Amino acid sequence: MGQTMQIVRGLPETQYHELVKCSASALKALDRSTPRHWHAMQDQDSPALLLGRLLHAMVLTPEIVRDGYACAPQVDRRTKEGKAIYAQFEAESAGKAVVPYDTWVEAAAMATSVLEHQGAATLLNGTERELSLIGSLMGVDSKARIDAWHGGLGCCVDVKTTRGLASRDEFERAIVSFGYGIQAAWYSRALHAAGLECKHVAFIVVEKSEPYGVAVFRLMDDVVEMFDAELPRLVELWKDAQKNPRRGWPAVVQDIGVPAWFAKRMEQMEEVH
Repeated sequence: MGQTMQIVRGLPETQYHELVKCSASALKALDRSTPRHWHAMQDQDSPALLLGRLLHAMVLTPEIVRDGYACAPQVDRRTKEGKAIYAQFEAESAGKAVVPYDTWVEAAAMATSVLEHQGAATLLNGTERELSLIGSLMGVDSKARIDAWHGGLGCCVDVKTTRGLASRDEFERAIVSFGYGIQAAWYSRALHAAGLECKHVAFIVVEKSEPYGVAVFRLMDDVVEMFDAELPRLVELWKDAQKNPRRGWPAVVQDIGVPAWFAKRMEQMEEVH
């Protein structure tokens, strides 16, 4: 299978996302939904996505914050004065992504917590940021965008946010439920295919609410290997999604049971009684 990725430095995020190629985000989506869902997601945006983009820019590429984002002023746009202030703001911020004031403050607080965290700072120091890899993986046109790559450590670093706690227990669940393990395996393959060393995959996790706690985790090697073994199956899902973009859930009646954890609990209760 083709395994050749080219390093593209300085590729704007918007241009990267316009490339229709197999990616970690596509594989994660197809693993838990259908081609129809994945295609419907492509043009969606949300306050949460905007917060995530701004946080990444503040932490990884602060020069882009200055040139690409603008914080909306807190004014009453129903008043004459408020309208005038906002009109001036719009003129001065033309071409930039406008961010609500509260979102800006939240992203700035989260970014400060990340940059002040010793472990996160150590991993990020001396890294290449927003590294795009374009080419072929496992026989399909592919792409990957690495938050940060530390050549000296051979480490891929990814910044994640969480609505809950940045605790070990919660992030272990997120590795599975949010597809972070799939992402780690895909990034590792992409970096190796580009001729870049990837001995470790690490996540910097920051909470979305006060006190904006931060934790840093290195994914164990056997876990990356476990998810790497899943990639061939997921790539087949990607191929199917290109051929059948409107395929949704099965159009038949399906038998259904209960989750394994609930069945096990019921068995234990029967043993007690």
